[in-house]
Amino acid sequence: MLLILKKTLDNTLLEGNEPVVFQFKFDSKLPYYPEAWKNGVDLRKDEKLPIKIIALYEKLGKAVLENDEIAINDLLYKREYEIQQLDFDTKIETTRKLWTEIITLNEPAKNYSVSEDFSMTYYADGKLVYIQPENNLDMLIFNGKTIDTQMSYMLYQPKGSKELKIIR
Repeated sequence: MLLILKKTLDNTLLEGNEPVVFQFKFDSKLPYYPEAWKNGVDLRKDEKLPIKIIALYEKLGKAVLENDEIAINDLLYKREYEIQQLDFDTKIETTRKLWTEIITLNEPAKNYSVSEDFSMTYYADGKLVYIQPENNLDMLIFNGKTIDTQMSYMLYQPKGSKELKIIR
C-alpha cells in the first residue's frame, strides 16, 4: 500500500504569502513478512504443557553449556531473525554480536537451572504462552564465576508438531 503524506504549513517565517507544502511518499509494504503464530495450536488444552516448557528450557540450557551451535541455532535463530526484521535491522553485525554472546555463555557458566514453579499467561486465543517463574526472574538461569544470565521467551507450538518453539 502506497501512502502519500502531505502537510501544509500556513504560518511560516519565510517571505511571501504562499504556504509551504511538504510531501512524502511512503510504501507500507514490507519486503518480508515475519512468520506469525496463526498456525499454532491452542496451548490451553495441552495437559502436558508444563512438561514441554521445562523440556524446552532444559534443551536450551544443555545446548549452551555444551556449545552445541546447531541446537542453539535451531532454538533461537528464527526468533532473533524476526526481531531484526521487525526492527528494520539488516546488519550482519547485530546477528554476529548476539550469536557470540549466546555461544560464549558456556565459557564462565558451570551450570544452569530451570524454574519448575511457574504460572502461565496465554495470548492470541491460547496460541502463545508466556511463563512467569515464581521464585526467579526468568525460566533459564546460567550461573558461573562472572555470569548470571537469565532467559525467558514467548512460546508457541505449530500445528502438526509436538514441540514448543521460541518466538519473538
